[in-house]
Amino acid sequence: MPDYQLAFNLREQNAAVLKLSGWVNFNNATAIYRQGNELTDQTVSSGIKMLIVDVAEVKTSQSVLLSLLLRWRVKLNKASCSVKINGLSEQMRRVSEVTGIAPLLPE
Repeated sequence: MPDYQLAFNLREQNAAVLKLSGWVNFNNATAIYRQGNELTDQTVSSGIKMLIVDVAEVKTSQSVLLSLLLRWRVKLNKASCSVKINGLSEQMRRVSEVTGIAPLLPE
């Protein structure tokens, strides 16, 4: 059983929520990315214009979480779908500010 969980829910007609919970690290980042890509493909094919990525229940993360979020954001923006990040930990928020990517991860 994986040490993370990804769930996709249609929130309203033009918005959906992708909820990531559990442990995010270099060992499972590829699996999370692939599964998340399938769900973001579903977002685009459904014509959804806003994806809310909820990471509030991520127990621990490394900078790899920021990389995943950025990659999904770039992909979705190319498909005219905006992304909002909910629940980013204070530590990850600080890392994003120090690295200059905070503006790319709108809350």
